[in-house]
This record gives sequence, C-alpha cells and structure tokens, in this order.
Amino acid sequence: MLAGRDFVNSDADADTCVVSQSAAKKMFPKAPALGSTLRQFQFSLDRGGASESTCRVIGVVADVKLQDLRMPPQPVVYRPIASDMDNPGLMNFVIEARSLTDAQSAYRKTLRDIAPGSPDSEVTLITQKMDDSTSLERMLASLSGFFAGLALLLSGVGLYGLFSRSITQRTTEFGIRIALGATRFRIVLLVLRQAIILMTIGIVAGGVAAILSTRLIRGFLYGVTSNNPFVLAGAALLLCVIALSASLLPVRKVVHLDPVEALKAE
Repeated sequence: MLAGRDFVNSDADADTCVVSQSAAKKMFPKAPALGSTLRQFQFSLDRGGASESTCRVIGVVADVKLQDLRMPPQPVVYRPIASDMDNPGLMNFVIEARSLTDAQSAYRKTLRDIAPGSPDSEVTLITQKMDDSTSLERMLASLSGFFAGLALLLSGVGLYGLFSRSITQRTTEFGIRIALGATRFRIVLLVLRQAIILMTIGIVAGGVAAILSTRLIRGFLYGVTSNNPFVLAGAALLLCVIALSASLLPVRKVVHLDPVEALKAE
C-alpha cells in the first residue's frame, strides 16, 4: 500500500476502489488519485451487457504482474469482492494454507458462502503458476549454463594444450637461459607473462562482446540488470583462474628442467 487505506470488508467499502500505481498515473496524471471519482464500465454475465458504475479511490498500491512476467505491469483497479458479485466468473481467490488439500477445502467453503451453486474451479499453487510462466526462461537458462560450462572446459583444455606445446618448443631456450644464470622463477614469470597477455586480450574482447549482446537477453531477465558489474567481474575472475591454472600445469616442466638435458634435446 503506497497511499490511502485498504478495504475493511464492511459498509465503508461501498462504492470504493483501490488503484495500482500505473492506473493512478494513467487516469489521474495531473491530480492526486486519492479521493478522486472513477467511472467504470463493466460487462455483466447476468445482464448480458455493460453497466456503468462509479467508485471513489481510497488507496494506491504498487504495481504487480498478474498474468505474465514477460509483460510490463498493467493498470489495475481493485474493487471490493461484494461489488463484483454480478460477474463471479472473473474472480480470483488467493488462499493461504498449509497444504493444497486445505486450500481446496477453504476455496470450496468460501465459494459456497458467496456464490452457492457455482461450479468448482481448479486450485493451483502460486509457486506452480510462477514456475509455469517462466518454464521457457528456466529451460533456456539451463541450456545456456550447460553450454557455457562446456565452453569453459574446452577453453581450459585448449589453453593447456597451447601452453604445453609452447613450453615444449621452447625447452632449449629455457635450458640456455638457465645455463646463462637465469633462475627458474624468472623462467616461470616469462611463461606466465605470455599467459597473462593472452588472458587479457580474451577478457577484453569477451567483455566487449558480452556488453554489446546483453540487449538480446533483456527480455529473459526479471529483477536483475543485463549489465550487472558484479556478474561481469565474477566471470572475468573465473576466466583468470582457468587461464592461470591451464598455464601453471605445464610450467612444472620448467621448474624441474635440467639445462643439460634441454640442450641435448635440441
């Protein structure tokens, strides 16, 4: 509740309504919504036509997504339940219960009290409705995560193969450097410098491509931004760990390198 009050389920609710924030901005752009009179045209199943009614706005509530998470919040006008008895087929009940069985019993009891003779409707858990509405997005997220993990694994294996081959080809060079007085620590730094250069190029190019492609996935995100700096930083850090790990494994050959054997290999 952003302003005003809620319904109190009494005669004080007669000819009153509560509007959403979007409805207040759309229908009362230049005046406060509280206390204003709203004209409403409603189709009645019993009368077979539209009827006009007026209500006084007593409250403004935050926007909610009632039908589809993909759609932006729509303007909504809430009326007391007694005001909608002419059109019971369009009612929605929200029941809090410990189990689905308790919710079904409470629903049937409430329906018998306010609309005797009405047919039963299916009772669905809100969590199930939310899961159903995002099933496509969750499937795409799972597939994206799987292929991202596979790409990360392949990139790690590829980097390992690249550095292993590079170190093997430079074995004689490393042997000469050690024979001339270079420490093994400096040789390791020489290998790591190459890994850091390749890693920096990859992270910069991948980061730019990721930022430019975020507009393609904005429609699948809810409650988060597509350019989240923490997500981008976490991905870059993970790539750094993979790249350094792939380069440090072949470096073990350099640490235990015998200069004489290296020169003989040539």
